[in-house]
Amino acid sequence: MTPDRQTLLRHLSDDLQRSCDELLQDPSPDAPFSELKVDSLSLAEFVARVEQRFRVAIPDEEWRALGSLNQVADWLEPRLPR
Repeated sequence: MTPDRQTLLRHLSDDLQRSCDELLQDPSPDAPFSELKVDSLSLAEFVARVEQRFRVAIPDEEWRALGSLNQVADWLEPRLPR
């Protein structure tokens, strides 16, 4: 079952926080990863967590274009089972 938007964003935020030690609690879904100081290694770990949790594969060229939690959620929603 596809999670609602708030649940999806909460899962993404949790995964991002687990991937980035210095991340603020509950980052804004619209905050760019660059402003949150998410480095490339943390971003790669985050993507791996997202892929595992939601059982999707995010191509490299696509995840590099995803700059915030909202953008990741926008990418994920149509790809999740209904």
